[in-house]
Amino acid sequence: EVVILGEPEDLPDGGSGGADGGPVIRIYENATGGSIPDRGTLTSVISVGADVLIADLDVTLTIMHKRVSDLIIELIAPDGTVIRLTSNLGGSGDDYLGTVFDDDAATSVTEAAAPFTGSFRPEGDLSAIEGMLAAGDWTLRISDTSRKVTGTLVSWSLAITEAQALMATSTGDATAPEALETAEIDAALEAAIAWWIETGDLDEDQIAALYDIEVQTAELDGALLAMTSGNVITLDTDAAGHGWWIDPTPATSEEFGADGTAISATVEGVDLVSVLIHEIGHVLGFDHDDGGVMGATLEPETRPIAVETEPPNSAGVVVVDIPTVNTVAPKPGRHEAWVDWRRVA
Repeated sequence: EVVILGEPEDLPDGGSGGADGGPVIRIYENATGGSIPDRGTLTSVISVGADVLIADLDVTLTIMHKRVSDLIIELIAPDGTVIRLTSNLGGSGDDYLGTVFDDDAATSVTEAAAPFTGSFRPEGDLSAIEGMLAAGDWTLRISDTSRKVTGTLVSWSLAITEAQALMATSTGDATAPEALETAEIDAALEAAIAWWIETGDLDEDQIAALYDIEVQTAELDGALLAMTSGNVITLDTDAAGHGWWIDPTPATSEEFGADGTAISATVEGVDLVSVLIHEIGHVLGFDHDDGGVMGATLEPETRPIAVETEPPNSAGVVVVDIPTVNTVAPKPGRHEAWVDWRRVA
């Protein structure tokens, strides 16, 4: 991963992530602080200019207060979404000292004691803002609910993990699209992984990364089809309103013409195989380009790999058997995939 303070004009590797293809984490801080009024409310704002997609967001804050159970602390996103971080906890204890609110923390803040130091899951759900665009004003709202004790906000910050996103060229109006099934995702993922291995362009580290891919579904904003952070691919539940097209023979592209557009009336919606091939590219460390499988946008009823150069398989070039992708005990909506593969000279 690469940690960036603020919004530099140029990010490492063209903005796609660290040298190892890991995620970019942007840190934004407000160190101005302010006094928390007795039986009143303090608000503090962090303005984010980068219109990046949020894969994960953590909040860190330091508050000096002799009775933290007086406090309700909330994060307000630019679109008005309110996430309660903590409310009236800590009894007669004091202070939040470099407290990190992180959905992935092992301990809930409701199970902790003051002074609050370390990482805790908030009372609310920070994952509700994953898939949003980060640009805008983020507000920390601290409400004091009791008399006689006051305190001070020393500083607070946001850590935004940036996701790589694929956008549809438009939003659709599909009503009640069918949910993706595990078997459908598995079959499309197997074909997408096979396509990348058959290119013959992957090094050992990239091939190893294919073993750790996870796929999950969520409701993403607007025209977003999918996003990737690290090894986790998140698919929009309804393919930006177009619905997903599930190829009954995902390893072949006979439904598409030489220009990549559908020639079969059976193709309706966004091609799941194409989206997974694109997002696996981000897992492997590839950035967007001007077209092809790593283009930043995708039209419904198209498959870019239909017009890509075929993976090498001529004499003297390594040929790769199509791998088998296995899924073991997945959590609901999440699929952990790995690949059995072998090279044949």
